[in-house]
Parts: sequence; structure tokens; C-alpha cells
Amino acid sequence: MGFLRRQEVWGFGGLVAFTLWGAFAAQRVDCSGFHRNALVALVDSALPRVRGVAPTVPGDWRASVAGVRDVDDLSSLRGVAAGRNVVLISLESTGARYLRCYGAKEDPTPNLTRLAQTSLVFENAYAASPESIMGLFSVLCSRYPAFDTSGGDYAFVRTPGIAERLGREGYRTALFHSGRFMYLGMNAVVQQRGFGTLEDAGAIGGNFNSSFGVDEPATVERMLKWIDALPNGQRFLLHYLPIAGHHPYATPERGPFPESDDAGQYLNALHYGDAALGGFLDGLRARGLDTNTLFVIYGDHGEAFGQH
Repeated sequence: MGFLRRQEVWGFGGLVAFTLWGAFAAQRVDCSGFHRNALVALVDSALPRVRGVAPTVPGDWRASVAGVRDVDDLSSLRGVAAGRNVVLISLESTGARYLRCYGAKEDPTPNLTRLAQTSLVFENAYAASPESIMGLFSVLCSRYPAFDTSGGDYAFVRTPGIAERLGREGYRTALFHSGRFMYLGMNAVVQQRGFGTLEDAGAIGGNFNSSFGVDEPATVERMLKWIDALPNGQRFLLHYLPIAGHHPYATPERGPFPESDDAGQYLNALHYGDAALGGFLDGLRARGLDTNTLFVIYGDHGEAFGQH
């Protein structure tokens, strides 16, 4: 009995030591995401987040990274977008702290940066949920998702979505997703929401396939073809859900940032998705649709690398 207990103690001690070593090594070696498990997360969460003598982010972490500015009065803009086409773009796992328009040192999204220079940039926008599908429900229906629910539960929520409302006003509506609607019950969130066209990776195809979806240029090409098939002058609502930025940050080509860790791969994934966004904007501009279209671009949630 004593021998068994001694063996158990040695086994547990070895497991703890191995876990600690894994958490340390994951910061220096590409583990392809396999270090993300409950035991490592438990140990890692107990370690201090601030290394050295000063915090990595000085001051109040709740303060806007874009600096303190006076609140603008936007009442004069009420109604100016009436009758325009509407393009909603949900940037996957794209947090404000990584974007130049919010004060980031690096610029993984130059097309978004240029667009932001002639746009309204909202500094106090927060994700309703850290899960993409729950956040999508919030965007579509302007309602908060409930905790302890799955995507399938939202099939029974009959709040009219934005596509349904605009459809009643004569808009053609479509949602294009570079991933797959079957993922975590997403089908239940997007079906019966007023979209006349729903296409995911299975319908889009593409030149680069992964377990999660297809390449962004293929989705952009599909969206532009849908627009080209509309009658001349037809107003439309188009919702674009790319997957670039999602772990494991796989892209078909190398980006400009060093890929020694997940953080670098993530920036390159954002850069790849931004290139596709630029191609889409160029396509609309070539069709003369850039000046009569309202663009609403948001990150569905952030991506944390040991940060708050």
C-alpha cells in the first residue's frame, strides 16, 4: 500500500513538472496549439502575468489604446445612409489592440487602416460574447446571447434579424462564410434570418482547403459574382464572414511577420485576410458601388496571448 502511494506521488510530481515545462516551452516553441489544454491552462493561469519590474502595458488597462478624445456629436449623420447598400464584415478573432487604427505599432491590416482614415472609428465597441457564433446572433438580431446556451438553441429565437428587416424594404440579402455552417450549431443561428442566399465553404469551393474552410480570395470572388448577377440598381445587404485570423492561423502563403510563435502567425493571418478585404473593396470600386454602400466592419472578438 505504501509502495503504491509512493508511486502515485512520484507520478503526480512528474506530471506537474512535465506540465510546468510544457507551459514554459510553449512560449518558445511552436506547439501547433496542442499546448492548449485544461491542465496547462490551469497551471498557466496561476503564473504571474507581469514579468520584470513594470507592467507590459502602463497605466489603466481599461483605457482606450487610441487615447482619450472628446466624444463626437454624430447626430448630424442620422439618416445619411438611407437607401444605400449595406456590407457587414465580421473580422475573425480581430482585437483592437492589434490594429494600427487603434494605436498598434505594427500594421497587419493596411487596407483596413486606409479605410479607417475616411471612416468613423468607434473606440468603445465590445464583443457580446467571446464565441463567434453567439456574437453573430447578437449582430444579426440586436440581442444579447444567453450564457450556458449552444448555437442550436437559437433556432427557436424569432426576433427579426437585420436581413429580414431589410428584405421587407426590397433589399436582396446574402451571407457568405469561408468556414462551414455546421460548425458548433451555426446553421441554427443563420437559417430563417431573412437571407435569400446562404453560402459556406461547401458551396464556395476554392483553391485552398482546410478542415475549417476555404481561402478568402475564393469567397471574395463568389461574393462579387453574386453582386454581378443582381439587377441593375438593386439594393443589397451582404454579410461576409471570413475565417482568416482563426487558430491555428493557417494561410496558403507566408506573411511579412516572423512566425516564431503563435502571435506572429496570427498577425500574418490577419494580413492575409486583409489582402482579401482589399480585393473585395477594389471589386466594389471597379463596379461603382463604393460610394453608395455603407460598410460596417467589426471584429467578432479578440485574440489573447496571455493578456487580459
